[in-house]
Amino acid sequence: MKISSIDLKKANDTGQALVLLCLIIFLFTLYHAFVVTGLIILLVNMVCPIVFKPVAVLWFGLAEILGTVVSRIVLTLVFVLLVIPVGLLRYYAGSDPMRLKEWKQSPSLPKCQKEDEEAGWGHSVFVERNHLYTSQDLVNPY
Repeated sequence: MKISSIDLKKANDTGQALVLLCLIIFLFTLYHAFVVTGLIILLVNMVCPIVFKPVAVLWFGLAEILGTVVSRIVLTLVFVLLVIPVGLLRYYAGSDPMRLKEWKQSPSLPKCQKEDEEAGWGHSVFVERNHLYTSQDLVNPY
């Protein structure tokens, strides 16, 4: 992250984050120097937040790196722990919602598909609906 990409708002946010960090550390250590440090940082942040611009570069750079890495880790975990097991369960259970096993292997074909096969087009597992659409279909599409 470049220092020129940090504006006054981001520098102010960084100052506020540092104050919060000092107060959280105080809660766990009960060392009063962190309260004094937090108050000093808050005062500087209110008077001249641009002082925190170099720290903001590090802070937002770290946030960008963590956002990139963590999102990939989380998406990988979701895929490995959720999508793959569900796919394997469906595969071993014999689920075939796309009717891939029937593709060009069905012995009993409907009349229109028999005509297509005789014409040399092969046959399809697509189902014809012959549905007359009404305005109600647009109101409730599902």
